[in-house]
Amino acid sequence: MVMAETSITTAQAAALLGVTERRVRQLCAAGILAGRRAGTGHRATWQVDPADAQRLRATVRKPGRPRKLVVL
Repeated sequence: MVMAETSITTAQAAALLGVTERRVRQLCAAGILAGRRAGTGHRATWQVDPADAQRLRATVRKPGRPRKLVVL
């Protein structure tokens, strides 16, 4: 994972994606969203790649349960 020189906080990424900061941290930890841990211990924060957040924003589906496909 290559990070750009600039990065955004989990709060900024959450606002961009329309999710919570916790979900942004989960996405980073799972490798779905490019990010890196800044610091050590329990006070460490995630720094998120803004280009990757924009990419993920474009691919995020609508919330809620998918509609059933009715085949006639």
